[in-house]
Amino acid sequence: MERSRRKILIVVNTDWGFLAYRLPIALEAVKLGWEVFVATPDTGDAHLIKAAGLNHITLEMSRKGLNPFRELKTMFEFWRLYRDLSPQIVHHVTVKPIIYGSIMASLLNKSFVVNAISGLGYVFTSLPKNNVVRLITTFLYKLALNRSNSKTIFQNPDDLNLFIEEGMIEKSKTRLILGSGVNCSVFSPTPAKIGDVIVMLPARMLFDKGIYEFVNAVTLLKADYPKVKFVLVGRADDGNPALIPTKQLRAWELAGLIEWWGYKRNMDEVLNLASMVVLPSYREGLPKVLLEAAACSKPIISTNVPGCKEIVRHEVNGLLIPPKDEVALAEAIRRLLDNPEFAMQLGENGREIVQNEFSEALVVEKTFEVYAHLLAGK
Repeated sequence: MERSRRKILIVVNTDWGFLAYRLPIALEAVKLGWEVFVATPDTGDAHLIKAAGLNHITLEMSRKGLNPFRELKTMFEFWRLYRDLSPQIVHHVTVKPIIYGSIMASLLNKSFVVNAISGLGYVFTSLPKNNVVRLITTFLYKLALNRSNSKTIFQNPDDLNLFIEEGMIEKSKTRLILGSGVNCSVFSPTPAKIGDVIVMLPARMLFDKGIYEFVNAVTLLKADYPKVKFVLVGRADDGNPALIPTKQLRAWELAGLIEWWGYKRNMDEVLNLASMVVLPSYREGLPKVLLEAAACSKPIISTNVPGCKEIVRHEVNGLLIPPKDEVALAEAIRRLLDNPEFAMQLGENGREIVQNEFSEALVVEKTFEVYAHLLAGK
């Protein structure tokens, strides 16, 4: 009689988020003989998960909703899913899957749990410590992350240390893996084309990505660089409290300040159109788009904050500036526009750094080490 395959369940709050950040882990699990299930809400990309040969389960979950009846229903969905599926490993990504999923897995006591903190999010970057929502989230993290036979992966040391200092997790239950990796074969430089000079900010359209600072910097530069295109690339994320309304993005376009290209799947091609890539974020886990840009040999400008400073080495592969400082951002952009040879050298250095330290294969390998340690009872 054939022995049943081991099951892994990956739970993420969006289908597109899974595809962008966790697909390589799932595909590697399939190669190793695991039966892989992916649970996400279906926002229109679930068919792509199925097309990749994975089992997709539609999970009814609101990213921003706090209706207690709906949240209880969502928690029951988690409980029923874990009861029926009985996976050996559950890998949670983003806040609600981590909290609800860890609590339900603990009640059933069936699965090893891996949680992935990919960034602190709006609650910790924008709300004060005494805010009720932040206090509740902190308590729930304490409840979720300290169960036996679980590990939590952090993408930068600052986030890891904050969780330990605030008592949300014991140090022994943590693991540091820098980012989600980048495929350097897909994201690679293409031959330079003579054409537009493009300063690109690729991100979800959220204020804590530094979108307002970028637009304000453009107002300082536009008169001196009338032929330079300043471009925003990314979706308007209506499920996030930090969203910038589509109406505002269109108003900036009409004023001639920026172009908004919206969401693009072919980011390897899009990034290669840029002369430089900018992400003036307030805080990150470890932004994959900067890794992808560096892999394409683009000079990068970002803020000296957790997550971003792990990627950007000042004057080696890019420039670091203070957060929330449009003047410093404008000067950094100006410096690269005025010194194309310096910018090119930064880009070349960036690709070498990504290949040596942030490759997708390395991140997948380290993630499976976490799985193996849990399964071995370590």
